[in-house]
Amino acid sequence: GFVTNIANATAYADPRDPNTKTEASAGTTIQVIPVADIGVLKTVTPTTQNFGQEVTHTIEVTNYGPNDATGVQVVDLSQDQTSLLFVRVANISQGSYDPVSGIWQVGDLANGNSATIQLVFTVNRSNTTLNNTATKTFANELDPNTSNDSSQASVNVPPAADLSITKTVSNPRPYIHERITFTLIVRNHGPDTA
Repeated sequence: GFVTNIANATAYADPRDPNTKTEASAGTTIQVIPVADIGVLKTVTPTTQNFGQEVTHTIEVTNYGPNDATGVQVVDLSQDQTSLLFVRVANISQGSYDPVSGIWQVGDLANGNSATIQLVFTVNRSNTTLNNTATKTFANELDPNTSNDSSQASVNVPPAADLSITKTVSNPRPYIHERITFTLIVRNHGPDTA
């Protein structure tokens, strides 16, 4: 809102004027900009997952105040969209999520309130650690504390090797005491060395 400050001079003696006076300035009015400290916390479950399996990213956005926040926006998009493939929104407490841009339009968030979204991804890479960050990118109010505007979560993916075995026989209808040969072929379809 607006705050007006008035400076008063009271009971001072002016050597040129023997009368004691009380005077006041006209005052100065300033507009106080609303502030809302928006914090982002991101977690992932499970923290270790295999190639081809699903992980759930949970993002919680909290307004630590002191004012209500409006137009809050958070971006959560995998840096490498080929490593984490978006599957679905499992849960959302408010707003809407666009999986193409990774933008979660949270909307308004009252002082002290939180909003949560859960995003499900498929792990499409192995033998690595996949990092993913959620970041508050917009709010209409000034944020006095930007140290908590983003949060990163990681999932560890062990090596994976898809092995197949093919077995053939040299003669499927042998006579008694006839020698036959079994041939086994093991193939590694990757993505890693077995």
